[in-house]
Amino acid sequence: MTNKLEAIQRKFLWGSFGSDFKFHLVRWNIIKNPISEGGLGVRDLRLFNEALLGKWLWRYMNEKDSLWRRVIRSKYGDNGLGWYPSKPSGAYGQSLWRFIHKGWGRFFQHFSFKAGVGSSILFWHDRWCTEGPLRDSFPSLYVLTMNRDATIANFCQRGPSTFVWSPVFIRDALVDDTILPTFLSKLSDILLHDSADAVN
Repeated sequence: MTNKLEAIQRKFLWGSFGSDFKFHLVRWNIIKNPISEGGLGVRDLRLFNEALLGKWLWRYMNEKDSLWRRVIRSKYGDNGLGWYPSKPSGAYGQSLWRFIHKGWGRFFQHFSFKAGVGSSILFWHDRWCTEGPLRDSFPSLYVLTMNRDATIANFCQRGPSTFVWSPVFIRDALVDDTILPTFLSKLSDILLHDSADAVN
């Protein structure tokens, strides 16, 4: 669809409608550049489409009580403790939501979680305290953890005036002596709150 729309834009720009053919004097990639960079500022329809689809995924994560989200969740289910939708399957292969879901891989890289109570954020898999998931930042610890699908709340102990991180590893003796202090130091800078978990 975007190819057809871009073809119409190109024909309009160069005036080559019907049987009239005109040579395209400038590459389309240059035309799409901003005016400040020598282009005409024509929108890249593929990127614009991805942005609009990403907006639906963003809304799915943030509008948890809205009717449309409840309909999508009941039809397709969700993953990640309710943060993102499951991949649609079945006979309705060309559904709009299936197309929106395709953008999840690219969209996922551009947000992180803000931990509140930590009960709906995966400790190792979600991005919440580093540039990426902790499983990627500390792979040698990830392979030794007892519970790879634990939430943040599973790995912290809270009291009236105390807060202690307590990730559990299979074999403490095999954990690299230089990596474990770095890992615990990174966690010590983070305090959970009584607010709900959110998306940044």
